[in-house]
Amino acid sequence: MTISGTCHCGATRFEVATVPTEAVECNCTYCSKAGGLWAYYEPEDFSAAGPDRVYSKTGYNKHHFCPTCGCQTYGVSPKWSLDGSHELDKFRIGVNVRLLDDFDPSGLTITKMDGRHLW
Repeated sequence: MTISGTCHCGATRFEVATVPTEAVECNCTYCSKAGGLWAYYEPEDFSAAGPDRVYSKTGYNKHHFCPTCGCQTYGVSPKWSLDGSHELDKFRIGVNVRLLDDFDPSGLTITKMDGRHLW
């Protein structure tokens, strides 16, 4: 079952192949300021349309946001691993589940990640 989401103004839209069952709450300097709650998908299970801008401080993580309202809709990042076995040539899509249409994230299993100290 696909589920869609939009930024606040509705200009940027995205869709994922399945309803998320878990999410990651990261406390890195970016995620804590952006307020994201991330569900991860393979690139083939994601699509986006509408205007979009990209911010990347390091070049690895690419944060996509709406140029009109500023909501960060999704991110593209390498397959980071907590054990250090990163796959920098493979990517995943992190979708901000707070932007999914008609979806209540309160039932998700949430993993807290200490991104502020891991990277």
